[in-house]
Formats: sequence, structure tokens, C-alpha cells
Amino acid sequence: MSNIDEQLATIANSSQKDQSAAYTDVLKQLVTSPSPSPSEIKKVSFAVANDNNVAIVVGRQVIAELVKLIEGDVLDKDKEVKKQIIQDTLESIQPRIITYEEQVSINVSITIRVFNHPYGRLYLCGLCWQIC
Repeated sequence: MSNIDEQLATIANSSQKDQSAAYTDVLKQLVTSPSPSPSEIKKVSFAVANDNNVAIVVGRQVIAELVKLIEGDVLDKDKEVKKQIIQDTLESIQPRIITYEEQVSINVSITIRVFNHPYGRLYLCGLCWQIC
């Protein structure tokens, strides 16, 4: 079991009032590290969005914080990593798309604006189809 897996297991078993800050701290550490690992960030976003031990309120708070980190300039030095983190975050919250619609729309708009990438437009089209 990796360090991130151990941290996630510990946080998932903690009280709900402590989870939001703990998950956010882990994400901040991962995103601001000298070489951010999209796969580890994806583990956190997936756990927050899909673990039954994590309340939806906590998940929304943590994903909102991740979106703020993505929007910031911390990841601007490596656009490909930023793009991968956005795509992974969108995939992670896919199973509960309606719950995270605000965070999804922000991530999609970042993808379109920053990368002028058709993936964002295609994802947005698929999202609209799923919601409607």
C-alpha cells in the first residue's frame, strides 16, 4: 500500500468534520510538490467523489478546492500535467456528475480556455446529454 493509499484510508475513517481539511491538505501537498503526480491526485479526487465514507458535502468542498488549485498558477509551469489533472478530475467525478456539476463546468471551461482543446468541448457536449 502506497503512502497516498494509507493517507486516504486514514482520512476516510476519520470524523466527517475532519475529512474536508485533511483531504484538502493532501491535495495541496500533491499539487504544490515540485513534480505533481496526476495519478496520485486522481486517487484523492476519486476517493472524495466516490467513497461512501465521504459525505457529499465534504466531497463538494474538496473538489471545489482542487478546482481553485487548478485555476491558480501553481500548475502553469507544466500544461500537460495540468491538462491531465483536469481530465482525471472530470473522470473521477463522472459517476456523480449531477452532484459536482459546478466543479465540472469550471474544469471544462479551464480546459477550453487554457488549452483551446476539443476534449473540453466534447466533454461538455456529453455532459449536457447526460444531464438533460
